[in-house]
Amino acid sequence: MFYNNQMYLDWVKDCKAIGIKAHFVPGLMPILGYDRFKRSIGFCKTNVPQSLTDALEPLKADDEKVRNFGVEFGVKQCQELMEGGCRFLHFYTMNLEAATIKIIEGLGIMNKSKQLPFQQSNERKSEDVRPIFWAIKP
Repeated sequence: MFYNNQMYLDWVKDCKAIGIKAHFVPGLMPILGYDRFKRSIGFCKTNVPQSLTDALEPLKADDEKVRNFGVEFGVKQCQELMEGGCRFLHFYTMNLEAATIKIIEGLGIMNKSKQLPFQQSNERKSEDVRPIFWAIKP
């Protein structure tokens, strides 16, 4: 998981320069909320460009603005990565696929004729039993 594309692209270039021939798949986590973002980057010790921190700071009190910004940032991040040679993208959805779907739609690569490899969250409303880790979610 990262938010600094240049650092990732340089790392891939360095790996290839020393002879590593593996496929590299960037792991991307959409920004779903300010507090969640700060916790995630803290847990993972993720390098975050100052420009991203500066852009999020004035939005932090408005969850909807943060989510919208997260989608916009995600689209730009993916476009840069694809332009930098990434053929594949891996999204950490954390069981919240809405932002990922919006990013994929924003990239213009959503194939609506194919079924998604997961059930969308509107199906969860009819469940009678919930796993314990969902207890904090409405």
